[in-house]
Amino acid sequence: MASVYGKALLTIIAAVGKDANHGLPDLETSRTKYEVVDLGRFQIIRSRSSGYGQLINRTTWATRAWTYQEMLLSPRSLVFLENHVEWVCKCTEWLEDHDFEHEEFILRRDYSLPGCEYDLSLLNYRRFISEYTRRNLTFENDIVNAFLGIMAAIDDKFFWDLPLRGFGGYLVWASSTSSFGLGELPDQRRDCGLSIPTWSWLSCKGMIDLGALKGPIDSLLAAYRWRSGQLKRMCKPYTASLNYSPKDEQKEQKQTIWYDDSEWTVGTNDIPSDVMLNEDQIIFWAFTVAHSTTEERKYALVGQDILLNTLALSITWNDKIATHLGSVSFEENEWPFERAVKKLMIMQ
Repeated sequence: MASVYGKALLTIIAAVGKDANHGLPDLETSRTKYEVVDLGRFQIIRSRSSGYGQLINRTTWATRAWTYQEMLLSPRSLVFLENHVEWVCKCTEWLEDHDFEHEEFILRRDYSLPGCEYDLSLLNYRRFISEYTRRNLTFENDIVNAFLGIMAAIDDKFFWDLPLRGFGGYLVWASSTSSFGLGELPDQRRDCGLSIPTWSWLSCKGMIDLGALKGPIDSLLAAYRWRSGQLKRMCKPYTASLNYSPKDEQKEQKQTIWYDDSEWTVGTNDIPSDVMLNEDQIIFWAFTVAHSTTEERKYALVGQDILLNTLALSITWNDKIATHLGSVSFEENEWPFERAVKKLMIMQ
């Protein structure tokens, strides 16, 4: 779909009605009437439109997951609404009652979107996930296919829709149906007949929130996957210095994780003999600490944000396999290194 919409000269969108069978309004459909004030040399037209995107966002079309890529990937769209037509492109939106073709208006950037904010790159990927997952699917098993066009347009490497660049940071997601940092979501898992791993945002219902991530993320993971009978490294961690002050000491200590440290390499000898690997798992070493009140639940350190907050996953264990429950952010110096234990994560 990335090439279909992306290479189209114009996408005509029938945003009227409850489904695709409604069609376009005919010429006899009542049109929105505009108030015209005559000021002699000038006429002022009072628009009945409610501003950028408001009328489009109220349509059923704007609530469907499949249609998200139509607007995002199309360079130019002509959107038919109940009483008027709108033109939408990457940098502006024109309404039927506005004429901004005059050269004086071209310089008025107030009438255009601020920059091209829908730039198809990883810089906006968190936003794409959030907007996509707040939409509705008739069939839950379409969750993967309805997003494929966007990933193809970004043209990066993904594993179950998580970018390999900064992989650890993209593991830090939470559903809007739970509190960030708690994230116990067994009832919110998507029942779609697909073997989606728990660490992928695709596995969970509800709007996915990566809003707790501030700016660029330093992923601390040297993550591996099992493929063709071998362990394949997907990504390298960034070098990061993590500072902390133990409660029983006044002097600040520093813990440094190096991307080339052999201690973070995973080999087949590290895998427990009674664990059967599959190609949907991710395997990595991480510092873990037990939850303060629930011993069965732990936090696994996976990244650091631009504010030096420590990013961790909330996980549980079952037969040596970890399950992704949610995410939590620790402020600088709050990560309890004195209690942290290095452990091999095999996450399904």
